[in-house]
Amino acid sequence: TPSKQDESPVNSAPAAGSHRAVVDKSDGPAELSPSPAAIVGGSKSTSAVVQSVLEPATAPSSSDRPLSNGAAPAEASAPTSASSAEVVAVAEMGSQSRPFAMEVSTRDAKPAAELVTMQSDATAMDNDDATEPSAAPEPSAATKQDDSAIRTTAPTPPVALRIQCLDAKLIERWEAEQQFTPSQEEAMAALRNRLIEHSLLTEWWDSKPVFYRFCQARQYDVDKAFAMFTDHMQWRKEWKLDELTCGEFGEISKFLEEFKFPQRGAVKAAYSYVHHKTDKQGRLIYIDRAGALDFDRLNKSTDREGLLKSYVWDCEATMQFRLPACSLAAGKYIGKTLTIIDMEDFKLSKFNGQARAYLKEIAGISQANYPELLGKMFVVNAPWIFRTVWNFMSPLLDKRTVEKISILGGQKEYLPHLLKVVDEQDLPTFLGGKDSTCDFVHEKGPWVHNMPDLCSGLPAHGSQRA
Repeated sequence: TPSKQDESPVNSAPAAGSHRAVVDKSDGPAELSPSPAAIVGGSKSTSAVVQSVLEPATAPSSSDRPLSNGAAPAEASAPTSASSAEVVAVAEMGSQSRPFAMEVSTRDAKPAAELVTMQSDATAMDNDDATEPSAAPEPSAATKQDDSAIRTTAPTPPVALRIQCLDAKLIERWEAEQQFTPSQEEAMAALRNRLIEHSLLTEWWDSKPVFYRFCQARQYDVDKAFAMFTDHMQWRKEWKLDELTCGEFGEISKFLEEFKFPQRGAVKAAYSYVHHKTDKQGRLIYIDRAGALDFDRLNKSTDREGLLKSYVWDCEATMQFRLPACSLAAGKYIGKTLTIIDMEDFKLSKFNGQARAYLKEIAGISQANYPELLGKMFVVNAPWIFRTVWNFMSPLLDKRTVEKISILGGQKEYLPHLLKVVDEQDLPTFLGGKDSTCDFVHEKGPWVHNMPDLCSGLPAHGSQRA
C-alpha cells in the first residue's frame, strides 16, 4: 500500500560523538549515475561547453556474482569491482531470480476447514463401536481466531535494496575508506541535528551517506548543506518522488514503478548510453557515447517532458537500485560511479541552442539533487580543441573536481588508464577491452532483475547479467 515517507520523522538526536548511519530493520545486508548522460553545453563556445559540464554522476565485474537472499554479504578479501551529468560537453548522466529480495516465508498451516475434518475423522475412529459417527465438535473461539489469522496472513514484503546497503558492516567499511576528519564528522552531525530540529529528517533520509553527500557538495558548510537539502526536498515534492509503494521490490518510490517510457528504444538509437557492470572498486560503470549523439533524431523520438522524466527515473533508479546492488556485491557501501565518455565523432555544430538548453537543464537537475556521485570520469577520444580548452580551464577549477576528470586522446593513450580501474574482461571491445556484450540496450550488473523496467514497469527481464 502506498505510504508517505514524511510520516515517520526522526525526532531524537544521536548520542554525543555518534552517528546513526544505518536504517536497518532486517538484519540483512542509497553519489549518481543517471542514465541519460548530461552533455552540458552553456554557450556557443567550446570553452563554455566545457565549463558547464564538470560533474557527472553514473560496478565490479566480479560484483556481478549472485548474492544470497537478504543475507549480509560475506567479508570480501578485496572489493570487487554509483551519473551525475556534467563534464566537458558531456556528462552522464542479474541474477536469474532476485537475489537481494529478502522474503519471509509463512509457516505451513492447514486451512481451518481441513483441521475440523481431521478432528471429525479422529473422533469417528475413537467411537467405532457407535452405530453413528459423532459430529465434529464446534471449534472454540480461540481456534476460530487462530484460523482467521492463518487465512489472512500475507507474505512479508522484501527489504528494499536501499535499506540492505545500509547494513552496519557495509557502512563501517565505507567509513574506513573515507577517513573523515573530526571537523567533517561534526559538520555531518550538525546537519542531522538541524534537520531534526526542523522536522525534516525522516527514516528514509537518516543515514550517514546522505549527510556526507550534501555536506561534501557544500564543502562542509552546514548552513549551505541544509539549504541544499531543503531545496532538494521541495523538488522531490514537486516531482512526487516521495510517494511510496511497497511491493515486489520492497518500499520504493511509486514513480519508479508507475512511470513507463516505451520510447526508450528510439532514444537509445539516437543516444548511446548504458550502465554496464562495475569497476575494480565495485563502482557502477556508466558508458556514454556523447560524441555520436544525434540530437535532432533524439528530439524526434519523444517530447521534452518524456526526456526529463526518463532522466529523473534513471537518477532515482541509480540511487534506489543500482548503487545499493553494487554495495551488496562489493561487500561495502558504494556511493560513487565511474563514468566513461566517448567523444569520438564529436562536432560542436551538433549542439544547437535547443540541445544546449536541454542538456543544461538536466545538468542542473543532477548537480542540485544528486550531488557527489561521481567517483572518476574519463573523457576518451577527445578532439584536440576539446583538450586544449580543458588544459586552459582546469587550473581555474576546484582541485577536487579536476582530480576526478581525465581528458584523454585515442586508445593508445586512454587504454592504460582504463585498465587500471576496470578489468579487461569487463571493458567493452570498442574501448579496447574483451567484453563483447555491451550493446547499449541491455544493462548488465548485480542490479539486473532487481529493479522495475522503464519501458513496461515490470522487472527488467530484458536486461542481461554476466
